[in-house]
Amino acid sequence: MIFCICLNPAVDMTCRMDAPFRAGGVNRLTEMMPFAGGKGVNVARFLRQFGADVCISGFLGGANGKVIEGVLEAEGAECCFTMVRGNTRCNRNIIDSAGNVTEVLESGPFVGPDQILSFMETFQDRLNDAEILIISGSVPQSVPSDIYATMLKIASAKKVPAIIDTTGGSLRAAMKECPMMIKPNLSEFTSYLGKDISGRDDAIKAMDDLIYQKKASSILLSRGRDGLIYSNREIRICAEGIKLNAVNTVSCGDAAVAGYAYSYIRGADIRECVSQALLWSASAALKEESGQLDISFVKENEKNINLYTI
Repeated sequence: MIFCICLNPAVDMTCRMDAPFRAGGVNRLTEMMPFAGGKGVNVARFLRQFGADVCISGFLGGANGKVIEGVLEAEGAECCFTMVRGNTRCNRNIIDSAGNVTEVLESGPFVGPDQILSFMETFQDRLNDAEILIISGSVPQSVPSDIYATMLKIASAKKVPAIIDTTGGSLRAAMKECPMMIKPNLSEFTSYLGKDISGRDDAIKAMDDLIYQKKASSILLSRGRDGLIYSNREIRICAEGIKLNAVNTVSCGDAAVAGYAYSYIRGADIRECVSQALLWSASAALKEESGQLDISFVKENEKNINLYTI
């Protein structure tokens, strides 16, 4: 079983404009489409499309929470959420006429100490059946920022490999536990480092430095249209981006995590894991709805990936 954690799910509202987005100005939306979202929810939905055995846990509440749980259950995921009193957040992804995406994110409902305790009990119980743990997304404001580090420590004790995709203080705390893999995008990575990255070689050096500092056993860096870079102590792999007409790039990073994890538990080597991460990520960009893949694209392009080691 692949165990997905999404502490802060959301109803993702994809909004479209027929003009450029104007910060500080009036922006008129021509279309609004609500989808079940949140990074961990996206990961679980991607995995279910390839038939993976998935359990997902986190916090849900209100009408929005019921919508998300209903979508996940309908798609075959096992839901083990802890319910809270507030309403699960609603995020807005605004896509303008030039294809630029502006994200407006809510912080999420209040989560009390009793609910955190209940979640942790569920987490430890379901972790016993997990082949891999995937922790994705932000932490609700009322939840301790080191909760991911606590979860990683428990997973390590149970010898469950973990992938984490988060930012800020939650990422810094988590990296003290040296997870199997972290998956930042380029913006998140430069924010963590506190400096700009000038190119591929600069990125690889920064990745290697973190690995040798035992902040993570491996790093998968997503670079948008430029593809992916993977590094561990033994190998560095670059996967060139696939040229395509992207429709929605919001959940591409989540697709990369899902594709890597799906291949990993099936015993694939690192090159195949990175290939599938790239294919799933590119495939997600072709879909209007976050959390959806173009499966035919993945299968048709498996031999068209340009991977090289450094």
